Amino acid sequence: MPQGLYKQSRAYRSCRDHYLQGAFRDGAYALQGDESFLVNCEFPKESGGLVTTVVESALAKWHLVTANQTVGYQIRDRELLEDLVDESDSCEQTLYIQWQGLEHETSFSIESISGTQRFFETSLVHKQLAANLVGLEAGVLHLFPDDSPHANQSAFIRASPLRCSQHVLDQTCLFTFNKEDSDGLTVSFFQNLTSLEFSFRSDRPTMPFLRVRLASKQIVNIDLIDGYLLTVNHLIHPIKLLSDGHWHRFRLLYPQMDVYIDDAKTAIKITSDSEAKIDSVDVALSGEVTELLLNGDRLICADDNTTRTSHLADISYKLTPNLILDICPAYEDNFCNCKAPNSAIVGDPYAKAQCRKGSLEEGYHLTRDPRAISFFYTENYQTYDTVSVLFKTYADTGLLLFGASGADPFIGGVVRTQVYFKNNVMTAVICHPKSDGSEKCRACSILEPKGFRTSDWNRVSLFHYKDYHYLTVNENICQLTPEEGFSFLIEIYKLNKPLKEQSALFVGGTLYAKNSGPWEAATREFKDHFWEHTREKPQSLEGCIGEIRVGGVKLNLDDLFEKQLYSIMTEPKREAFSMKKGCISCSASHIDCHGTACLPSPSVFSKSKQYTPTCACEDLYTVTDPTTGSCRQAHNAAGDQLLSPAILLSSLDPNPVSVTGLPINRRATMYRFWTILTFPSGAKELQALVDFNSLVISVGDYGRAVVVEIDGVIQERFNVDPSDERAHLISIKRRATVGTGFRWVTVQLDNDVRHIQNDEFFDLLGDKITIHPVAGTPGAETRPGCIMDMGVAYEFNEPSAYRENQQFQIDWKEYILYQLHNSGSDYYKSLVSLSECGVRDPSLWTSGTEPFGIVGDYDPKGVAWTSPLGTKNSWWWMIAAAVAIFFSLMLCFCCLFCLCSRSTRKTHGRKSPKAQTNGKLVENGYHSDRSTFLDTPEPSRDYLLTESPRIEAPKSPSGTSKASKAPLVRPEDV
Repeated sequence: MPQGLYKQSRAYRSCRDHYLQGAFRDGAYALQGDESFLVNCEFPKESGGLVTTVVESALAKWHLVTANQTVGYQIRDRELLEDLVDESDSCEQTLYIQWQGLEHETSFSIESISGTQRFFETSLVHKQLAANLVGLEAGVLHLFPDDSPHANQSAFIRASPLRCSQHVLDQTCLFTFNKEDSDGLTVSFFQNLTSLEFSFRSDRPTMPFLRVRLASKQIVNIDLIDGYLLTVNHLIHPIKLLSDGHWHRFRLLYPQMDVYIDDAKTAIKITSDSEAKIDSVDVALSGEVTELLLNGDRLICADDNTTRTSHLADISYKLTPNLILDICPAYEDNFCNCKAPNSAIVGDPYAKAQCRKGSLEEGYHLTRDPRAISFFYTENYQTYDTVSVLFKTYADTGLLLFGASGADPFIGGVVRTQVYFKNNVMTAVICHPKSDGSEKCRACSILEPKGFRTSDWNRVSLFHYKDYHYLTVNENICQLTPEEGFSFLIEIYKLNKPLKEQSALFVGGTLYAKNSGPWEAATREFKDHFWEHTREKPQSLEGCIGEIRVGGVKLNLDDLFEKQLYSIMTEPKREAFSMKKGCISCSASHIDCHGTACLPSPSVFSKSKQYTPTCACEDLYTVTDPTTGSCRQAHNAAGDQLLSPAILLSSLDPNPVSVTGLPINRRATMYRFWTILTFPSGAKELQALVDFNSLVISVGDYGRAVVVEIDGVIQERFNVDPSDERAHLISIKRRATVGTGFRWVTVQLDNDVRHIQNDEFFDLLGDKITIHPVAGTPGAETRPGCIMDMGVAYEFNEPSAYRENQQFQIDWKEYILYQLHNSGSDYYKSLVSLSECGVRDPSLWTSGTEPFGIVGDYDPKGVAWTSPLGTKNSWWWMIAAAVAIFFSLMLCFCCLFCLCSRSTRKTHGRKSPKAQTNGKLVENGYHSDRSTFLDTPEPSRDYLLTESPRIEAPKSPSGTSKASKAPLVRPEDV
């Protein structure tokens, strides 16, 4: 079944609203106008900073100014766009201008969203210019060329995204409460009050949160427990981490008695009594409160008066004068760094945990070796002890912990506890033995959209409150619930021999069958209990263990490793463990992975030589730059897209093009293929574009339908918007499995992700590609389509001992370009394009953000039905259209009635007049929303490569070559 890569958020009016609703990670969020629009938001690292809304426009590509036109944006609601600019504290945009250098070049002017105009005159000195538009000038909306007969000799322009920033806090509407000083706020309900909501932030994991006083004199206590749980009169509700120093939103709907936190879709009932009435609500938390709203729009702010009365409620509050509450201070260890339940970090429930950020130097790096084992082992563990593990990983699956402890002595057996991840899902299972010899298991899972294979630290914790068990992964939580016939039981490790009075906790791996090697020095007793003879279930962790806490006590990893050398081995052989003090760091080697995981080289544990680590650049759909070791970027530091040659997918005289000998590596395991391309819009019927034997990519319906065919049997059909000028991503990835389960691959087009069962795709992909260009029509308003990038990625093949067995990427596009240019065929060379082909927007591939819009007909008032930004008062147009259709139908009915009446009359020799129809034939073909596919003006350059009998792929990446720089100058260069 198709599914989105990331869960969409609820729509709010601004990015600031999202920030006050619990969002704190930069990404795509929905803004609500007449309809919702998914755009990018950037949030501050500190609570008092600026929230930035990033809106792309149709000027992301070069455009020739030839007529009065209006520019489309991702936000197609003009009123919402105007409100964004008006309500922001600052807006900025950069306009890039490039004159063509012709004799009669004309000047032009622009008008912003706010109505501010600016004139640009032809420059005799600089043919290229970057103009900063700030304040009311930002947001290019209308284009006006000079009134000149040489309209086609105007300038090419391009614009950066519109960035509008807004302060988070209005200090006059900020309440700061410290319960130790008896601070607080009380809202006394009046009859017309239907909702109470406010944003709050705190770093207190356990504290009173709210007191709801009912008219029946009953008091409902709402408390925060361990940072993740809300208790409502002792009923427990797992929510999320609310004591992380970020803003969160509380809503109380009345008389429904429903409470919502942030974007939660499930309400918490204050009371089951449907007739209950609220007398007052006391805000009892320690922290900050802002955006206090009554009935959704009545904003309450602090002033000199301690009591404020409106027709909705009576509000009274007590504030400590000049109170400065330092929430999660960055200059010292704090609870916000923990990302775990307080009870899992400290054993004392009344103490507040303090954590520092993870340290690579103090952690241990674990890797997989067929001749060695890698895990931490301790017997200092009891049933239901809280456990918390801080880790990083560069694998898609791994075991975090496995525990075995004694159960009820009258029942016998052991309690098995396991936490592991597979792809982007973390799962926890606890199995209790029953008197009949079977087990009762509880389990739950947490989805992490980005997965765990990143450069970030992850904290996983198991804890319990009263009789319930919970799993937390960073800020998320789930409750372990009974699973009847739990399907994942085959993925849970078990004991070969029952434990008597001892317990065991493994972190990062366990003992399973391997090749002969130093690991065989493990004691007979240890093997008898824990040696997995059948198969490895969740594989050992590949990555870094930064911290282990059991029962709230932090374990010393050095002491733990030394102790297990003597406790489980007949002789302390360090080579029996593929573990090393100190985790790998790409940044220490001046390698920028841009957020992807840092990987060890194949010989990272070599005693004779230190090898440089590398990056998992395939997670960004790019390759490693051989000159720097960092991931190659398609944009420079200023955000400008770097141009590199592309392979056209249309031709006036199309013929298939075959390229053989694509570079492959048979020593490692291929696990990912990707291509970034734009689809040609000239094919009506479905036509193959790219053929790899086991993979065929086809397009049809004038660029709307895309079919990915695997092994000639599996077909996945996708729909795309042909008016969207952004480049699309097609990715096929081997999906990680546990044990000998079914093999799956992930097929993805942009953010539409599908999982299919397949075991042979990457074995059959081969080293030959055939490109089938679509037939183009001279002068037709169609887009040619092109391949902007194509590559494959490899991962370690564990049984292989060859040096080529390593994780790396191969740029297939560069190799294909080399073959085309050096083929000696003019037709082949004609498929190499140096022009701008499509706009790269990675948010399309992850979140499915809105198209950038089009540059269309001039619409100054926002009332044209074909306006690039939609129309103001679109509801009026809908009513008008409905009325027009109604009267048209009535008119047709009347005409038909009259004709039928006349046909019954006698004509007495008079001929009826012939019906005549005037009109013209309208072709119903697809036309692009843009006038032509624009060839970007560039300085002349040649894609020259030295010919040789033996063809080799060029070593210099196109994205970093001199010729790939955008033909612009930055403002500081002018």
